[in-house]
Amino acid sequence: MELLGKLATKAGKIFDRLLDLLAMLAGIILSFITLSVCVAVFSRYFLNRPIGSVNEISEYSLVYTTFMVAAWVLRGNGHVKVDIVFNRLSPRKKCLTSLSTSIAATIVFLLIGFYGVKVTRYLYSVGYYTPTILELPKFAISWIIPFGFFLLFIQTTRNALNHLKDLKTSKYLEKEGEGFKIEDVKL
Repeated sequence: MELLGKLATKAGKIFDRLLDLLAMLAGIILSFITLSVCVAVFSRYFLNRPIGSVNEISEYSLVYTTFMVAAWVLRGNGHVKVDIVFNRLSPRKKCLTSLSTSIAATIVFLLIGFYGVKVTRYLYSVGYYTPTILELPKFAISWIIPFGFFLLFIQTTRNALNHLKDLKTSKYLEKEGEGFKIEDVKL
């Protein structure tokens, strides 16, 4: 069991590095988008030479960056939450709610990722190209979607396991109102 724990810790660190690398790469891509749009605007209005492919590249880049950083944002607990009811729950109920939503999200992300792979494979097999200026193979654009959902699947699985571990700790066995706050627990 100790070996399994060390292996899981090592895999978690590797996964965290991957998420950090993808977040940095997404930042570089967003910088490129910003710069290319500025150059395209300058070229169009001051040089009278529009760059037609900038909009298309920006659109695809935004899709890529979204799915590259989604799991990174989830790891940092940075997604938008509706906490009007959640904040009124006891620490144990908060943990149970977080556990159940993590499990549900894990299932949803796995299903979307699975079907995303099927669609991407289909687009590759039929050789579908986008009917746009660049005429890119559609699978080259769509593969990032199942990849991103696979990363989300892994991260929500990790979150669910952390919530399960936290649920078993003695902190959640305390009586409500004794000063314990869910913010004190690192998820």
